[in-house]
Amino acid sequence: MRITADFAGVPIGVGLSYDSYRKFFEAQQTEAAPAASVIVGEADRRRAAGFYPAGSTDAYIEYMELCRRVSDVLIPFRRTVFHGCAFLWRGRVVLLCAPSGTGKTTHYVRWKQLCGDEIQILNGDKPVLFARQEGDITVHPSPWHGKEGMGQPISAPLGGIVFLRKAAENTIRRVGAELSAGILFRQFIFSSETVEAARGVAEMEDILLRSVSVWELANRGDAAAACLCHDTLEKEWEPK
Repeated sequence: MRITADFAGVPIGVGLSYDSYRKFFEAQQTEAAPAASVIVGEADRRRAAGFYPAGSTDAYIEYMELCRRVSDVLIPFRRTVFHGCAFLWRGRVVLLCAPSGTGKTTHYVRWKQLCGDEIQILNGDKPVLFARQEGDITVHPSPWHGKEGMGQPISAPLGGIVFLRKAAENTIRRVGAELSAGILFRQFIFSSETVEAARGVAEMEDILLRSVSVWELANRGDAAAACLCHDTLEKEWEPK
């Protein structure tokens, strides 16, 4: 079966051999003619299976491999899938980045407890970024929400990026491009198979680093860490 889904304004045809994960694409379904199409064949699934936990179904492997392939075809359109938890706060998106299992969802939940309805989840794991040449970065939904299934079809400007790491004490600091560029590049999801793809991602990263602030939050995973992050961003975003 095939479904055409809208990714930050670009319609992509997605081939699905299994119906199990079709529902995750339906919120972005469009009748527009696809600008590109992707599929994960049987041989591709077999090659990829070794990178997934034992017992992963073919349907799950297809679903996850489609993420990378969609991201690849989006790169020429200055879009890409990005690994991070994105939530909307005061009209802008806060993007939390960390290795899987480091506490992105926990930190978001702490923010939610602190701010209530003032914040909304956009995507819990892999949103789409659109980096315009003039420097505007917007964050968009994707079908890949993470194991918690957190996401909704809303889009908004990117306000800032927070890298999380576990620590005994809560501290936060602004980090410049020289410290964040390498870590940030690894959050872009793409196949790395071509020079053109890597160059396209590097151009988007350059736009991102010139457009938004990046922080490193060393944290205990508690409510105090969320308060520190909240207060820091609130001060940063105050009109000068």
